[in-house]
Amino acid sequence: MLLDPELYRRDVQLRSGVRLSAIDVRPEHPERTLLLLHGFGGSAAQWELILRAFSGRHRVIALDLRGHGRSEKPRSEYTMAEMVRDVQEAAQALDLPEKFVLWGHSFGGAIACEYALLHPERVEELVLSSATGDYALGARISFLFHFPAWLLDVRGRVEALVRHLADHRAQAACSSRSTAGRS
Repeated sequence: MLLDPELYRRDVQLRSGVRLSAIDVRPEHPERTLLLLHGFGGSAAQWELILRAFSGRHRVIALDLRGHGRSEKPRSEYTMAEMVRDVQEAAQALDLPEKFVLWGHSFGGAIACEYALLHPERVEELVLSSATGDYALGARISFLFHFPAWLLDVRGRVEALVRHLADHRAQAACSSRSTAGRS
């Protein structure tokens, strides 16, 4: 679908007083509604290809987060709580349906996750693209992040190292079982 996203740009006034900007494309009878959240330093304009691909059948809204794109840049802490509240207020101001698809890229994915945790009843589907998160890694894996990048630049090297550690762990477990059986 050919479209100029800027023709669909609109202001979204939040109850908190912050003004966000959004690109809101909607066909006459949308099947679903998608709300798109960009990453840190991004803007709604980065979603142009997604807007084109999905707006023929779905209402697609790309939001400029506070401090980004054409949205206001208020003096605030820019906390996760503020960002999530902005998404909730924008969903209300944009009159989104009871359930919608929430799609976040990078930092927008972190915001989308937080929103989905707080408002699971509103999220029909959660889509994450290159999203960040906090994952607890075991000591045997986390040490890989301390190696120089040049050492880890080849996927095969990392996979071989992980296999080696797994084999070593399995051998150690078998060895301890066989030793325990002899006593």
